[in-house]
Parts: sequence; C-alpha cells; structure tokens
Amino acid sequence: MNWKVISYLTLIAVVSGVFFSCYKTKNFSTNLTAQIDSAIITQSYDQARVTAILDEVFNDVDSAMSNQTSSGSITPITLCGTAITVDTVGHLHYISITYNGYTCDNLRNRGGNVTIYFDSATSWQNPDDTIGVNINDLTVAGAEGDTNRVRLNGTFYYVNNSGSNLSTLTAGSSPIVHRIFSPYLGVLFNSADTATWQVARQRSYTFVITTTGIDTVGGVANVSEWGGNRYGNSFIAAVDTPLVITSACDYQVTRGQVQLTNPTGATTLTFGLNASGSAATGCPATGSYFYFQFSWTGSDSNPYSTVRPSPFW
Repeated sequence: MNWKVISYLTLIAVVSGVFFSCYKTKNFSTNLTAQIDSAIITQSYDQARVTAILDEVFNDVDSAMSNQTSSGSITPITLCGTAITVDTVGHLHYISITYNGYTCDNLRNRGGNVTIYFDSATSWQNPDDTIGVNINDLTVAGAEGDTNRVRLNGTFYYVNNSGSNLSTLTAGSSPIVHRIFSPYLGVLFNSADTATWQVARQRSYTFVITTTGIDTVGGVANVSEWGGNRYGNSFIAAVDTPLVITSACDYQVTRGQVQLTNPTGATTLTFGLNASGSAATGCPATGSYFYFQFSWTGSDSNPYSTVRPSPFW
C-alpha cells in the first residue's frame, strides 16, 4: 500500500490550520501559582505518557510485521497480554492485536485493540511501503492502585522509508527508518479530560531506537506532535534532542529533550535523568523508572522547574 506522502502532509497542514483556529487559550490567574504549577506538571506527564504508549504500540506493530515474507504472508506472533489474529482473505490483509491484560513486566494493564492493514500485493520490506494502523479504544493504566488512565483512538499511516526488515538488523548494518503520521489521535485522560493530537514522528533503528520530529508547525521545526491539550489550549511538541530508547533499559527513554509550547509559555522536558536531575549512568532498577526534568517559562507565573519520575506508560 504505497500512499502519496506529499498529499498526506498537505492534508495535515490544512487540518492544522483549521484546528489551531478553533483552540482558545485558558488563562490562569497570576495569583493561582499552585494551579499553574499543577497544570505544568499535568501537561508534562500527559506528553510523556501518551508518547510512551505510542512507542509501545509501534514496537508491537514492528513485532507483528517482522516475520512478513517477501510474498506478503504473515505468521501470528505471541505478545504478553494480547490475542493476535491474522486475516489474509481479500485484497486487504489485517493483523488484529487485542490487548487484554498486563504487560510482560506487570507494570501496565492494557485493554482495547490495534488493527494493522495493508495491501496483499505489497511487502513491508520494500522502501516506502506504507501500512495503516488504527488504535481503537486502547486504555492503559498503571499497576493495581494507580489511578492514572489514558485511552487512545486514532488513525495512523506507518511508512518504512528505508525498506528492509528489523529482523535483519546486524552490527554495522545501515539504520532502518520508519515514519509515523496521524491526522487524528483522540486522547481521554482519566475518563474525564479530552484532547486531540496530530503526529509526525520518525524512528531510526540500529540497536537502539532514535525518535525525532519531522514536521514544521507554526514556524517551529522538528515537531513530533501538536494539537490541543486537556485544558483546551493549542500546543506544539518539538524534539530538540533525539529521544533514545534501548531494550536493555526496558524500552524506556534513556536520553533526549522535547520543547512543549502553548500560548502561555514553554516547557522543556529533559529525559534520562537520575533522581538528582543529572544524566543517568545506567538503567534504573527492575520495576523502576528514569527521571525527567520539566522547566517552564511563561507569561502567567514565575519560572518553574522540577524533577519527577518519568512514566513509561
């Protein structure tokens, strides 16, 4: 399924113009410092959580597509807390990943579905081959007792820019490059607050996964996500320093920086830190997380900075 990527990006540009015109700024009183600080923390965690979920979803998509043969046939795989089916009848082939339990490390509980679809006459190993990925009511929650919950619904197009298959990666081989586009990602936080995002990310695979933003929105380059946050404000997330994920550290973000801007200010999110806010020198203990720092400057309050555990889900 080879899509017209240029036409798709044109669609995103048109949609973003309409989208931003619909969003209004929620202004906080300068006397409500605690409210402002709480909003900064919430938006920073929203960004970290949703992008971590997307990373995990597309890791699963990669796994599901990794054993596609050159003729297009697929053998179902096994992933923790999922049921996977393959439908190869008809012109479009489908892989359905239904989430029904905990991740392998028992740190996140997932429910919902991700459906992958592709033209039966194409092969994911070919350069610029594109597949569709629909996220359907995917709900992610922490371990028992954690009240944080995120639900996603979205339409994605996943492009294998470089070609080749992740199963062929060896030491010294050229990176495999994938691009993730979404004109619509609906987010529901804790069954109450809603947001709508758009996505343009690139992931480069060697023996680590490096993520960058690949769009320009409102004059900002290297944008990976943009749209509206749970407070009804527009936002832009740009990857200033590539985000690096390693399997050795349980697929957590080990380093990188994101600039999160909205009409009232900007927050810099720095990943891969220890509890003191310095760059971590190794992986966190099993069941633990890296830390990240978010530093905010804006028009409604004094600068604000804090170091918190970086959520993996």
